Amino acid sequence: SLKNDEALDKSILGLQDLGGSDASLYLEAARHITAYEDKRKAGAETRATTFIAAVAALIPLMTWAIGSTAPSVTCSSGWGCYLWTGVFILAVLYFITAAYWALKTLAVASYHVIGVEDIVQFKEKRLNLPKVMIQQTLLQGRRNRNTINAKLTFIKVAQRRFFNGLAVLGFLLMLDPAARFGVLEAAQTQL
Repeated sequence: SLKNDEALDKSILGLQDLGGSDASLYLEAARHITAYEDKRKAGAETRATTFIAAVAALIPLMTWAIGSTAPSVTCSSGWGCYLWTGVFILAVLYFITAAYWALKTLAVASYHVIGVEDIVQFKEKRLNLPKVMIQQTLLQGRRNRNTINAKLTFIKVAQRRFFNGLAVLGFLLMLDPAARFGVLEAAQTQL
């Protein structure tokens, strides 16, 4: 929550005795935290890029499926055409929403870094560099966590949507041979 984040920021800024002999240990620990957060961010963005590429690769397959699979056989039989069309639309919707959530994962968000300007400012103000670097690195890790958690949530949604789209597309691919060999027609005549 915002109150917890503000309280943690105040605690970080209030840390004392960070410039002593243990400064390098604290700085290394803080850098380890930010490196871990950077890896989480990179992993989410890599998966998002992969899902977008996979959806783009599926577009030609699904375009082919419109003209080459079961509707040409089952549309003359009534309910089969509606079933196939509805399931196909569902697969397309899953893939579109997977791409949407993957794009949200990649969307530009606030991401904090310690830049050149910060180091110059620390020097100009004659701040205790080890202390301020530890504090700023910890703040960077804490402030980026919410953005990274949002990215991970978005990619999980994209992953679930993509899997659902594949499952539905797989179902359609299983229906095609059945329709071509008359299994659906035989089932319909029994109804």
